[in-house]
Amino acid sequence: MQDCSHGLKDVVYDLGDCTKWEFMFPSNEKPVLQMSQSGEQLADMADEEEFEEVEKFIDMPHSWSQPLQITRKEFQLRCPHGKKTVLYKRAKLEKYTPYLLSDGMVAKLYIYKDDEMHSLSITREFYENRIDHLERRQHNMDTGFVTEYFKKGKKNALREHYYKVRSQGPESERTMIFDSHMRVDGLVRREELATEMTEHYVESTDFLVYKHTKFGKRVKIFGPSSKSARPISCIEEKFKRNPERSVSTNLALREFDIASDTIRLTYHHEPDCVTAATQEFIKPPNLDEKRDGTVNLFEYLSSYQPDPHTPKPTNLQLYQQLDSLIKEEWKAQARVIEILNERRREEARTELDISIYDVERNEKARKQRLAQVQQEKEDKNREREMDTDYLAPFLTRFSSSEGALKRSQALRVKDECLQDLKQRLIDKANLIQSRFEQETNELQKKQQWYQQCQTSMSKEDEEEYLSYCSASMFRIHILEHRLNKHKELAPQRYMALEQKLRNDARLADLL
Repeated sequence: MQDCSHGLKDVVYDLGDCTKWEFMFPSNEKPVLQMSQSGEQLADMADEEEFEEVEKFIDMPHSWSQPLQITRKEFQLRCPHGKKTVLYKRAKLEKYTPYLLSDGMVAKLYIYKDDEMHSLSITREFYENRIDHLERRQHNMDTGFVTEYFKKGKKNALREHYYKVRSQGPESERTMIFDSHMRVDGLVRREELATEMTEHYVESTDFLVYKHTKFGKRVKIFGPSSKSARPISCIEEKFKRNPERSVSTNLALREFDIASDTIRLTYHHEPDCVTAATQEFIKPPNLDEKRDGTVNLFEYLSSYQPDPHTPKPTNLQLYQQLDSLIKEEWKAQARVIEILNERRREEARTELDISIYDVERNEKARKQRLAQVQQEKEDKNREREMDTDYLAPFLTRFSSSEGALKRSQALRVKDECLQDLKQRLIDKANLIQSRFEQETNELQKKQQWYQQCQTSMSKEDEEEYLSYCSASMFRIHILEHRLNKHKELAPQRYMALEQKLRNDARLADLL
């Protein structure tokens, strides 16, 4: 810009001269720096004159490099090829871009015992966008245990999961910790071993606090190997006392000995008794085939009552109690089998949660959006087809060769159009009325049947009758409302069509 080979004596300090100085200020002012003035003179001038502060906008010079062009896909990679490795002292960190790996892992940390990083101690894996809400997994190489941590919102409210790394199947040693406030059954902890499983509950609706399940050995079958569940030999459940029920019906311990077909019940202690009441059922053979209650269950019952004055139950009561216990046993076995296979299914079917706004990755959302657009097009075409001329069916009767319509023809078209609407309104009213009468007659017949069979009906029949009456009354109420609404709107629709016909350009001059 200026030649400074001979020092600063030839430098021009006119900052507004763009040929001498680089342009930076957008204003038209040309500040000049006078070197002849001393500092004292400048101070005197500042005291005598009032300077107004003017905001200066600095215009930065243009960049000499080209602007960066980064696509959305490249920006989401965050690093070349979506993978980056960072080395620390006794540690190595691998970073991955989201959705790069199929299991959703975004980072993996290796922690070593030595500086040479030969002896691995702990690995920690971090996950994102997992449907099973897996957040972090830690593997301790010394103990061989793996710890999995889950975010809130998981379907079964699982928060932590410990298991042996070399035995990940449902028959391995593992511990699960749940969020009991998010579960209906109140399960808070589950511990599994090769031959048993223990569950702890808090604030359960059925007052269950402890469940212990024992498994038997598999039966060797000649032929192809199968992955069937382990046989359950015994299920033991403990309950806390329910203050709303009597002590005689308050269970403290329930044991399903499946191997020996035995069910043992132990009740809570009475206030003035040292011992508790017990019952032991031996399941009779072919109990399902004897639904008439002819089997004598006292032969299969061994009970103890601390109070000798307690009335003995009847054979029917024992049958109902045993039947409900057998159903509870089946449910308990089904729950245990489902628990054992739940985590294995999650690991075998690893899926990632992809946002519906991510069009590049979410193929399902993209197909749904295309289907929605196609459906909107079809709806518009259908509306366009339905929006037809309401006089077209009546005008087609007259030949176009006759020219314009006559007054008599216009009156005939109007009367036929109004008559058609009137007939359709009457048909709709008759249809609603017939359905209303049909529902009313069926309800009356059902009420008469109930009056005749009320004394011999079971509880299930009464509940079915009440549900039918409720549904029938709801339908009758809807039909009555539709009929009244139709009677209210029918004259308005007729008058609206009549006014529309009078205003129609093809009939207005002839009516």
